Amino acid sequence: DPPFIPEAKLMDMSEDQARAYRDSLAGNKLGGTPGFIQSDELPIPEPWHLLLQLDSALVPFWINFGDAGFGYAFIDRAGTQGKFLWQCC
Repeated sequence: DPPFIPEAKLMDMSEDQARAYRDSLAGNKLGGTPGFIQSDELPIPEPWHLLLQLDSALVPFWINFGDAGFGYAFIDRAGTQGKFLWQCC
């Protein structure tokens, strides 16, 4: 995955560049860079790392993250705490 680019910096990119970046982060994955479908929502305080990203439209089971939602599981650097959030369209 490419490095995380905050939403404010994506606004400075061309529409094609921003779309290509977002497309590269879409879908289900373990680890990597989160592909937020709304605004940046990294757990604070940092550092947190993406553990799992689930696209509710692409999993082989029913899960409700709202309308076309994504779920994001994060883990802290020490591996002792986790946080989960979801976003939808």
